[in-house]
Amino acid sequence: PDQAIERLQRAVARPVNAIEYLPDLAEAHWMAGRPDSALVVLGSFLTYPHTRRLHRISGRLGPTMERAAEMYEAVGDTAAAVGAHSDLIALWEGADAVLQPRVEHARRRVRVLSGAVR
Repeated sequence: PDQAIERLQRAVARPVNAIEYLPDLAEAHWMAGRPDSALVVLGSFLTYPHTRRLHRISGRLGPTMERAAEMYEAVGDTAAAVGAHSDLIALWEGADAVLQPRVEHARRRVRVLSGAVR
């Protein structure tokens, strides 16, 4: 994972590639046992102002939201997990039928986790 992180950080340093490789860099941090770094990097991807409009990365938005929700759950940040699941639901609510089981899973997780958020 450390070598992958190093390579991905170099790729991200090039402005033309910066946003495209953030989900991969986040996953490498996660695999290296650095969940805080992983979540910061995912946050950068998810809050980048043009993510939804950039065709080459817009297809990664939903899966990245899913992964962020999983990571937040794993580190015990229930409120952030609910937020990530809710964002995914809003994004894919009217998506193709093949994605609807994932939307339903996110809805179930929101219901379960909402009972834990007080």
